[in-house]
Amino acid sequence: MILSSNYYLVGAKKVILIVASFFAPYQWLMLALILLTVQDTRMGRKAAKHQALKDGKEPRLVVTSHITRKGLSEKMITFSLIFLSSYAVDRAGMSEWVSSVSVYLFDYLHNISFVFDSFKSFFSEYFLSKCSIIVMIAMEVDSIHEKDYILKGIPFEKRAFKAFSRLWPIVRRIRGIISSVIEVLKGSSKDKTNKQ
Repeated sequence: MILSSNYYLVGAKKVILIVASFFAPYQWLMLALILLTVQDTRMGRKAAKHQALKDGKEPRLVVTSHITRKGLSEKMITFSLIFLSSYAVDRAGMSEWVSSVSVYLFDYLHNISFVFDSFKSFFSEYFLSKCSIIVMIAMEVDSIHEKDYILKGIPFEKRAFKAFSRLWPIVRRIRGIISSVIEVLKGSSKDKTNKQ
């Protein structure tokens, strides 16, 4: 029996749908983790090249694609194992326990429930999995911050504050222009109503 290529296409679609439904509860967290991991790898390559130049070595010999692939693969495998372990614990009953505790807590705080509605959905399903992804995201952000400090020599917070302080006069000027345009528009609409 000869199978058509459509048979394999249908099988591939099923596999993609299964994987997509598996990651659906935390798709944005997983996407953020993947993007941060790629950015961390990119920053790591730049920092290693920078360090090689400082040490007087040839950057192309120090930073190779083999080392990058190995490091990225190890990191992704480690993250996957941590995530799958936390998912297994969630499926084993941790999620139901956290859900029942959070429902009790949020019912107790019903007076300010509008603030906690978004947190109810966070705590309701796969709490440990979401927390493990958030911890991994925090690790990636810290790693990116370290490599950025190696490259620039100035902490990111100071550079952000300096950039914001440069932008603040521009923002105030734009606000002034907008408010003057609004006043002119209000004045012209009053003139039209007075003429009528």
